[in-house]
Amino acid sequence: MYSNIGVSQKLLGDLESSNASFHKGISLSKQNRRDQRTINRLYNNLATNFSFLKNTDSTKFYLNKVINYYKSTNQKFELSLAYLNKGQNKIFLKELDSALWYLKESLIEFKKKNHIPSKIENYRLLATTFLKKEKYEKALTYLDSAHQLSVEKHINYDLEHQYALYLSLIH
Repeated sequence: MYSNIGVSQKLLGDLESSNASFHKGISLSKQNRRDQRTINRLYNNLATNFSFLKNTDSTKFYLNKVINYYKSTNQKFELSLAYLNKGQNKIFLKELDSALWYLKESLIEFKKKNHIPSKIENYRLLATTFLKKEKYEKALTYLDSAHQLSVEKHINYDLEHQYALYLSLIH
């Protein structure tokens, strides 16, 4: 329940309340000895909020917990989502080689599952990383892949980011 409330608060732009809801959910889950899967979903939600706030230390803390759990339980898709978030965090930290590793690892599972929204985000983040590494051809290749999927599947929420990247490649 607190996970859903926290997600709703995040969508409304209230990250402080969202984080409080996620923490409350974690606390209750630990008290009631609920399954670790719920706790790790809440950790992942916290990591994405902190990533959005560019609080890289907190993002790293929660993502490391989540990655360890998903590895130990062999939850490949969830691990790929955590790797995507870790890659984004590495971009913020300007650890571009590490970002590439995490993003390429996550893309493998997204391609297997053909999870279009995650593929789009992953391609855009790879394009961002290659742009920062001044590897413009590779950046353009990944950006074109993200854009093509977005247009083909009528997924519009990422287009603004993509167009901003196209402008960065022009300059």
